Amino acid sequence: MGPALYSAAGPSLLSLSSCRVHIRCYIFDSVMKDRSKRQQAKIEWEGDSKEVLSSFPHDVKATLGFSLRQIQNGNGPRCSHRPMTSVGKGVWELKDGDERTWYRLMYLTRIGDTIHVLHCFEKDSRRTDRRDLEVAKARLKEIRQRLLNTK
Repeated sequence: MGPALYSAAGPSLLSLSSCRVHIRCYIFDSVMKDRSKRQQAKIEWEGDSKEVLSSFPHDVKATLGFSLRQIQNGNGPRCSHRPMTSVGKGVWELKDGDERTWYRLMYLTRIGDTIHVLHCFEKDSRRTDRRDLEVAKARLKEIRQRLLNTK
């Protein structure tokens, strides 16, 4: 048994490892309470991104949609994802695929209470097409301009 501490409740001894467990549980509970108070983020669909996502196969829409809902609620996505620094800081890509092609959804991380879906598209090669990157960059630029104008 490791070093002991006196409990505030009385003369019994608590081990240091027991205290660590209680502290970790308290911190976890505090984080979860703060997260549950956080309001669900709104989704802003840029350009034709919502229509394009709607045209994806049902299973792909379900996977990407569920991951987007997780992000709205302050959790991590459940599908493959990666940062898209080639588009801009704070831009992420959700990834899914089927036997025919790969599907992508690019979004800007939560700003205030909003998540901006920049671009949805299909791709059939390992590299992301330059046109898709340019569309996402242009929409990101529009969002930044709108945010500057509202301040």
